[in-house]
Amino acid sequence: MSRKPSSSSDEETNIAGDAPSHSDGHTTIIPTPDVAPEPQASPRGRTPARSDLRAPRRRDQPSPPPARTPSSPASSYGSATPTVPPIGKWTVAGLRKALENADIPASRKMHKAELYDLYVSSQATPKTTHRPSKSRTARNSPVQSPPSGSRTRSGSLHQSTRRNKPSSSLGRPPQSARAGSLAEEAQPSTTTYAAAAQYAAGPSSPPTATRSVSLSLSVSEIQDAGSRGGQFPNASSSIFRTDIPVTHPLKPLLDTSLDTILQAVSPRTLQTYVTAWRCFKTFHVSYNLPFPDFSLLTITSFISYLNSIKSLQVGSIKGYLSGIQFFHKLIYGAPSPEINNSQTSLLIKGIQRSQPNRPDTRQPITSDILTQCIYTLRTGYLSLHIARTLDAMFILAFFGFLRCSELAITSKFDPKTHPTISDLSVIDNETISFLIKQSKTDQTKKGHLIYIFKLSSPIQPFQSVLAYLQWRTSQANCHLDPLFIDESNKPVTRFWFQKHLKSVLQHSGIPAKNFSSHSFRIGAATSAAQKGLSQQQIQALGRWSSDAFQSYIRTNRFHIKKAHQTLIE
Repeated sequence: MSRKPSSSSDEETNIAGDAPSHSDGHTTIIPTPDVAPEPQASPRGRTPARSDLRAPRRRDQPSPPPARTPSSPASSYGSATPTVPPIGKWTVAGLRKALENADIPASRKMHKAELYDLYVSSQATPKTTHRPSKSRTARNSPVQSPPSGSRTRSGSLHQSTRRNKPSSSLGRPPQSARAGSLAEEAQPSTTTYAAAAQYAAGPSSPPTATRSVSLSLSVSEIQDAGSRGGQFPNASSSIFRTDIPVTHPLKPLLDTSLDTILQAVSPRTLQTYVTAWRCFKTFHVSYNLPFPDFSLLTITSFISYLNSIKSLQVGSIKGYLSGIQFFHKLIYGAPSPEINNSQTSLLIKGIQRSQPNRPDTRQPITSDILTQCIYTLRTGYLSLHIARTLDAMFILAFFGFLRCSELAITSKFDPKTHPTISDLSVIDNETISFLIKQSKTDQTKKGHLIYIFKLSSPIQPFQSVLAYLQWRTSQANCHLDPLFIDESNKPVTRFWFQKHLKSVLQHSGIPAKNFSSHSFRIGAATSAAQKGLSQQQIQALGRWSSDAFQSYIRTNRFHIKKAHQTLIE
């Protein structure tokens, strides 16, 4: 049987005892006359390898590190981040679907460029697999810090226990070699680190209403921006500060206050504000400005940047300024006087006059169009499940003057906010009530009831909704299950509802280009005005507190002709 040579590990195992060395550090072998060295017994009867007779090394001299090939860019963490396709390869529907899959709410008023910027910013922070942290007392066990989407003044979110040793993998000097000024800075709170680290590593579960991704990131960004934006004018003017120690007795209540303050606005509004804040930060980086700078020159230049370079409309620019104003209030405890400056207002008015007035091209779904769509659903549209769901949703959307967000979900399903089976109730043999838990104008969740009555109409709204309620109740396991589900038994989303709406319109012989999910609310207001309902009645039906409903009423040439006919009678 052939014998195998001993491995390199056998070399180090069979090293002889310590030998004297010269002052230059090289090891020498002193021969012993008339005495032959006795070879050690090889394991498992193997003959000693040739390497066993080599000169031993000194034990205090560490083995040279193996030669490592520099890592290629493809192996770096940054290159492992998925590349977002350019904006030209996206559609508006595709962007909204991608944001919806990522649990990122997006306003329906956002155009393609804003949706793309929001998606790119959400993908900019790489997600890593969460690993349990090791004990701090463990020696020589560095904890690799995840990459952070929002760097703080302390440098990183988690510091290695080997902070005083150089790191060959990270390519940066040891912690002790940094400037002394950084060591003297106040350390941000641990809660802020945990919140930002949770966002950087990716949430282990979908975002919730109490602790969303945007909320976790916003606290860190606000404190980071406040610490870099200079000292606070008044130490007690804002609680979004990094100089409050972790050992402070009010620290737990402070963290609760920070989260609750950010819940003062809806999740979608907060996401819009975060998008504006990131755009504001990108503007500073592009022009090498210290971030954040709230001077009048910077604010007006940012407005011109949004207008001339980003090509945003006045409405979007005002929304961005609202987001920056929101962050300024959190950082400094007061609104920015530069944003409220008269010259800033004049600049916005000048942009508004220079931009063409874009009319609202969305067409109304009137009672006649609704009847055609209901007929299409009841004469065979795809599956019976989809037809029943759309039938009930169309009727509720029209007679309730509903927004799409009051029927379909735009984020993770929450029974406290989104429609459930228990929200649809039979009052008597002629009335069904539907509870709207929360709406655009009801952020405090007071709730509002709308009613569906038994009417002598060909579409039979009461009978249709009642049949759907009975069918849905027979399938559900709990009264808190989603009221509207798709063919996969998942809650109906805005994207699903709008996709099938356009499909039903096309099957009904109606061009679907200028119709959207909001066309039901527009059509209900238009039909009410055509039927002669008073302003107070239209406001009550649509839950309008002002005369904003007038912009929903559409008038075409047939209505004008009918009005002319009334004049001559």
